[in-house]
Amino acid sequence: MIVLMDKACMSSRAAALPAARGSYLLVAELGATAWILVGALGRRCFPAGLYLGLRARAGRHLSGRGTARWHIDYLLQRAAVRAVWVREGNRRLECQWAGALARSGAAQSPVLRFGASDCRCASHLWRTELCGGDLEALLRGLPFAPCCAWPEKKTPE
Repeated sequence: MIVLMDKACMSSRAAALPAARGSYLLVAELGATAWILVGALGRRCFPAGLYLGLRARAGRHLSGRGTARWHIDYLLQRAAVRAVWVREGNRRLECQWAGALARSGAAQSPVLRFGASDCRCASHLWRTELCGGDLEALLRGLPFAPCCAWPEKKTPE
């Protein structure tokens, strides 16, 4: 189950992410459609909804510190990170995940080349209508499937 995160706790959660190398998938929610200036990509329209951002690192993007440097930084100025999924290891999986999301039919790329200026992928940002268990199933079905790093699942009291 994917639980909504309080945006105020993102910085402390960034420090809690695995220190090991890995590939990360950020689940972010944009509450309302927004036109966002995304560096060299220019001003782009982002419909409200859930976004899946693929990254080789995530801590910097969650800390909220520094100026926008990567495409995802521009989106995260307006969107709230709700979960972080990770697959630890030296192998970079973002491109394989991007291909799998494109083939799934469950996610669409709203901005071509977003986060993918250094590879041949159409995008490393995907928007989906899935939520809850359906979204979790999609992510667990990716090649070299990531695991949810946070939020941790809470046990019933």
